[in-house]
Amino acid sequence: MVKSLLKIDQENQYVFFGSSLRRRKELNSFIEKIKSKNTSSAIYPFPPSFLEFLLNRVRICDIQNFIGKVDVFHSSDWIQPKTSAKKVTTVHDLAFFKFPELFHPKIVAVQKRRLELVRTECDRIIAVSQNTKKDLVEILKIPEDKIKVIYEAASDDFKLADKKEVEKIKNKFGIRKEYILTVATFGARKNLPKLIEAYGLIKKEFDLNLVIAGSLETINRKDIIATGFLEDKGLISLYTGAKVFVYNSVYEGFGLPVLEAMACGVPVVCSATSSLPEVGGEAAVYVDPNSTKDIASGIKKTLQYSKPEYETIRKKSQEQAKKFFWEKTATDTLKVYQELK
Repeated sequence: MVKSLLKIDQENQYVFFGSSLRRRKELNSFIEKIKSKNTSSAIYPFPPSFLEFLLNRVRICDIQNFIGKVDVFHSSDWIQPKTSAKKVTTVHDLAFFKFPELFHPKIVAVQKRRLELVRTECDRIIAVSQNTKKDLVEILKIPEDKIKVIYEAASDDFKLADKKEVEKIKNKFGIRKEYILTVATFGARKNLPKLIEAYGLIKKEFDLNLVIAGSLETINRKDIIATGFLEDKGLISLYTGAKVFVYNSVYEGFGLPVLEAMACGVPVVCSATSSLPEVGGEAAVYVDPNSTKDIASGIKKTLQYSKPEYETIRKKSQEQAKKFFWEKTATDTLKVYQELK
């Protein structure tokens, strides 16, 4: 979004505030990449825990003491500093309210404290989906007119990969068959055990691997391949080569992997819950994430498409992905800033 904002807006000055100890080099690298005549930055060697304490709890000084005078301050989802500038924050989801047992108690406490400040102090709140807006209204009792829904997008890098790159990534992980792909960890919200069960129901009928990108778990099965974390290039190749992408998450604020998969032309099976229908539109097959049989049925339906039907759904997926792009996100975000100035 930052790159897109700088592309569409030549009138305003942007100041980037960040802090880190271990990732300070990465922050500086980013600033160098987007540096222009209408940008400046303030990078501090503070660890996130100290910054959270200083800006979310102590709150004795205005953030403008760190960054200089600004008209609008757009905060992250972690800190809510005191400021006399107009305040905007982006909320991705309220997972820690809905599933507090899945998070470390410290994270739950920090997020609840931060969102109370959002509720009482922010002039505008950007929600990344209608579902997140609904949660903000129902759980935090935030007035609807204070919330603006602005969708995110996949990186422009997510598109059909070259066949050689697809073969390279398959060889790297020993994928010898056509495969079902998911991007998930073994956290309960991602619902991976249910997918593994559903895969077990169809594997005798369809000779496929299940590939899990993102999981760090060791799975002692030859038919299930876990890749661990992948950079975008490898993930794009895996998306492109997949027969079907499955995302049976119980709850998502936006569901970026669904959009990434569609941008790579992969038929998608995903949960009919939270924000996922907003992202998948009419291009996805929807399932009940709590039903192993329903997940298996959705996968089976996709695998049984005729060749013409399969190609049609691939094109439909790509067309759906094109509805989400960062310049629109940036344009809508800039309108929020302008309304507050």
